[in-house]
Amino acid sequence: MNDISDSDLQMILELSVNVGTNYLMWYGAHEELTTKQIRDEFDCSDELLKVLDDFDPERGKSIDSKRLAVLVYEYLNKKYSKNHGMLYRVGFSIAQQTLGLSARLSTSDEEDSGKSVSDILPEHMKNLKSRLKGILPADITKNVLELVRNKIEEAGLEVDIGDLLVQVFNKVAFPKEGRKFTVTVGEEQKTYQTFTEMIGDLLSCSVQVFTKSCMSLNDLNNKEKFMMSIGKIATDFLKKNKNILQVNESYFLEELRQSNQSDAKQPAMSLEELVFGAIGGMAEGYWLKHKQQKYDSPN
Repeated sequence: MNDISDSDLQMILELSVNVGTNYLMWYGAHEELTTKQIRDEFDCSDELLKVLDDFDPERGKSIDSKRLAVLVYEYLNKKYSKNHGMLYRVGFSIAQQTLGLSARLSTSDEEDSGKSVSDILPEHMKNLKSRLKGILPADITKNVLELVRNKIEEAGLEVDIGDLLVQVFNKVAFPKEGRKFTVTVGEEQKTYQTFTEMIGDLLSCSVQVFTKSCMSLNDLNNKEKFMMSIGKIATDFLKKNKNILQVNESYFLEELRQSNQSDAKQPAMSLEELVFGAIGGMAEGYWLKHKQQKYDSPN
């Protein structure tokens, strides 16, 4: 994720820990507070104060603890990028859940009396897995959960949340090569390592479907029908694979950025624009080649 600098990572880390801590202190103690009360009653970092100012410069609006967490996500999406917002969701989830684990074992609650970290850890990891579902691709989620579990098993209640999040962010923002994701293309489930490979296979599948549907040479040489067929199959592909495509979107965009030789900043694209743009470009190239072969044919 080349759009996230080291200073950005530090900012996201601080927001994750700050909001995660305040969330635990607030949750159950209050319903709603004004943004002025939040400033007065909680420890707010400079960046969190910027978020509150952006949302409510007059300091009179009331929000609950969940809304505060969402506000930060919305702020990062708006002021920075989707990648910043996504990393914050991961960081906040881990900070809030892990700090909550420590809080449970530090209280005199009868339900947790006499329990150790290892007693509660399975439940903690299950909750964290649920929180991360839909945010990260499955392979990266697995790596993150393994890292969190290992750190907690090693350090127990003394786990350094900041150090943990630095390692998590590195796994999320800069994953090692060899990532894989599985989607449904046509009626088959297929596994790919790159967005380009996936779109190329989707085009190949689309061409086969179009060719089989043609009843004559005129149909076969009808570009409008060809492009409509491609669009229909791409739409079906998006519907079938929306969730897995969404959690991989940041990595797809990063792949395209790295393959683009231009230094110019690319406009933000929706998932639909990303897929339709890619397959549309490939389809145009295929059609030009198809027409050239037709003209080159001795018949």
